[in-house]
Amino acid sequence: MNHVGLHIGNGQVIECSGEVKRSTTSAKGWTHYAMVKGLDGSTPMPATKPTLRRGSTGPYVVECQTDLVSLGYDIGKSGIDGVYGKATMSAVASFQTSKGLKPDGICGPATWAAIDEAVGPKPGLEPAKLYSVLIPHLTEEQANALCAEYAGATKTKE
Repeated sequence: MNHVGLHIGNGQVIECSGEVKRSTTSAKGWTHYAMVKGLDGSTPMPATKPTLRRGSTGPYVVECQTDLVSLGYDIGKSGIDGVYGKATMSAVASFQTSKGLKPDGICGPATWAAIDEAVGPKPGLEPAKLYSVLIPHLTEEQANALCAEYAGATKTKE
């Protein structure tokens, strides 16, 4: 992995390569990017996650794929692309088998619960309350622009 972006939902990534800018997950053929759960304000976190099956797309597919990759499952050559295709379905079925679940390749409530348990809590984060992102070499102007764009964002200097 040479270049990592922060996925902010709806196919958008914040990247920093000399300057901080927004791009899309498809713009550079991203294969890896971080996704902070619950950060995307346009997609509120529901009480239950949606059931995902072949053909599903969107931020919850990205979350599922990201979690599977972090657990060591192969989701295919397309990588984390937000599309629930054959390779993602196969990875889910392999995960389900390892957890004693019916290996149907569908990510429903029991599979989501098992994935969330396997991934575990994110150290230092209190979900839905605080998210911190460190972007080195950010100018004051760039920091102000990001804070203006994201309601409730604050900046600190280190």
